[in-house]
Amino acid sequence: MVPIAIAGRFAQPGRPVRGMFLHGGTFLAALLAVVMALPARAQRQMEPLGRGLVALRISSTQVYVSWRLLGNDPEDLGFNLYRAAGGAPPVRLNAAPLTNTTDYVDTPPNLATVAYT
Repeated sequence: MVPIAIAGRFAQPGRPVRGMFLHGGTFLAALLAVVMALPARAQRQMEPLGRGLVALRISSTQVYVSWRLLGNDPEDLGFNLYRAAGGAPPVRLNAAPLTNTTDYVDTPPNLATVAYT
């Protein structure tokens, strides 16, 4: 077996200090015992959630739209918000992707026939 110096100190170059080395197999067993004694960390359990888009009327002319930022989303993620009204194709509401927030206040032309995506 090959001696392995624990403290890395040598009395003479190339010769370990007496009593300061373990044989290779003993060293590996000691290392394994130390690793096994460390606390195990459980993986974070995540539920399969969607964005959870919610639209609430906050006045007679405005709608507050909010959605989830998920735990595994990248930091530079941006959102585009679309409104469909009266069966017309969806129209993008924001000029640039929304990156600092997950909500938006909209003033639609007609509150009765509005849908958001």
